[in-house]
Amino acid sequence: MEIPAKEADCVFKIVDNVLKQVVGEKATLLIYKYMESRYSLRPSEFATKFDVFSKGLEGFLSSGALIIERKIIEEIHSKGSTVGGIKYAKLNAERSFASQVVFTMPKMQAICFL
Repeated sequence: MEIPAKEADCVFKIVDNVLKQVVGEKATLLIYKYMESRYSLRPSEFATKFDVFSKGLEGFLSSGALIIERKIIEEIHSKGSTVGGIKYAKLNAERSFASQVVFTMPKMQAICFL
C-alpha cells in the first residue's frame, strides 16, 4: 500500500507510543530489532506493511500481540474521533488488524495533522 511519508510517520509514532506505553522503551527496541532481523521490516515500513508487522508482533509476543494491536487501533480511533465529522467503525474482531489499519488510512491525513 502506497501512503505519503507524513502519514507513514504518523502511523509509526502511534505504534511507537503504544509499544512504549505497554512494554516499555527497552522492549520496544527489542521488538524493532526482531522485526528487522526476522522479517526485514524497518520501523519506517510499519505503515505500509501492517500485515508483516502484525505477523512479527505475534511472533515476538504470541497472544500478547492482540493487546498491542487493539491499543494501536484504539489510539487511531481516538485520534480520529477528535477530527470533526470523521467516524470510524468500531473495533471489529472479525477483521484482521492489518485490514482495520488499512481502513483508516484514507483518514490518516486529518488525524496526523491534529
